Amino acid sequence: MRLITEGYDGQIITADDSWPEIYSAFQNRTILQVEAKGVRNHAVQGKEIPCVQVHYENVTGIIPANESGLNGFPQDLAEIEILSNNEKGNILRSLENRIVGLPVWILILAVDRENSIFLASRQRALEIMATHTWDRLKEGEIIPGTVREVYPKNAVVDIGGIETRVGASEIAWGWVEDARNILERGKTYEVKVLSVDPEQKQVEVSLKQALSSPWPDCASRYVKGGVYSGTVSGVIDKGVFVNLEPGVDIFVHHPKYTKVKKGDKIRVFIRRVDVESQAYYPLILP
Repeated sequence: MRLITEGYDGQIITADDSWPEIYSAFQNRTILQVEAKGVRNHAVQGKEIPCVQVHYENVTGIIPANESGLNGFPQDLAEIEILSNNEKGNILRSLENRIVGLPVWILILAVDRENSIFLASRQRALEIMATHTWDRLKEGEIIPGTVREVYPKNAVVDIGGIETRVGASEIAWGWVEDARNILERGKTYEVKVLSVDPEQKQVEVSLKQALSSPWPDCASRYVKGGVYSGTVSGVIDKGVFVNLEPGVDIFVHHPKYTKVKKGDKIRVFIRRVDVESQAYYPLILP
């Protein structure tokens, strides 16, 4: 069976009455894929709890914060109940920013037909899917990964119920100024499995290594002794990154005679090329 991810190739059953499917999923412990539509406080076991609201066709469901599969807040209903309104508001905002608008897997925990609502858990659905994924993951294979969260220098990627963080150095071949300009939350990309440790529940993946590397071909286009034009793609304390072509950003120390900023068009002189380490050693020309 092909490995799938939360939000990838999901088909929502359409029907005039969705309750038969909901009851069937509840009784058979079938995992459904639904849309995380919003957030709200809702009574769960008599406790007012921040929840994610999901929709399965025309039926509303709720996922309590402690069943959302997200970290950063208490995982026990009793602990959440005693939080202040301000703290509960922070949880709602966290849920809104991290999950609303995305397709999610759920396991239905309870059905309340009288009030037309069901209680669900994303956490338990992910645990079930992850169990199957660990059995199939192989180092070196290319698999689909869905971006769940994106930050300036890293992203959280789901691979079959397992979430792993990908750093900027494994997002793209070129300099990554801000990963949010490269990756789209909720979109599925191909990723390469770099390492798998089922015992420690750790897996490393790379988006860039699922793509064609510009090396070693670029070494024949930008050679030792050559002068080339480029655009400053990033500025850090120690120097700047200069983009020569998509995926080829070379690091240059700050020049003593002038200051450059992102977006500047400049010329660089290539002093040395190290194909094995995939590195250029350039100078910025005046």
